[in-house]
Amino acid sequence: MDLSHIPVEYILKAARVVKRGAYLIAAIGAAASYRTQVELLAKYEMGTLFSWLIPATIDLLAICAAIGLTIPGLPEKDRKYVNRVLTIAVLVSVTANLMGGHNWVTRAGHIWPVFAYLL
Repeated sequence: MDLSHIPVEYILKAARVVKRGAYLIAAIGAAASYRTQVELLAKYEMGTLFSWLIPATIDLLAICAAIGLTIPGLPEKDRKYVNRVLTIAVLVSVTANLMGGHNWVTRAGHIWPVFAYLL
């Protein structure tokens, strides 16, 4: 199949639709993950303020790192660093979301938004 005749405008339009979908998944994932982390920290008596602030640092760090990886021309050394930051933020989020579940079904439900965001 020869795809060389597909108009650039069509490709750009399709890319915008996919990008919007990815941002929606990221927003849903961050919201679900955030709420789980807030409840977990409150359960362990972290205090109201910190229970709400700490999860924001985790999810915002992951989002910032993911956006950082899309910077055109980012030097390889910086790309590796940002990738490590993203990995750490995701591991912390997944760990907290796993702890937020009461059985394997709820654990899977809690960590799915994080994986969906990464995908």
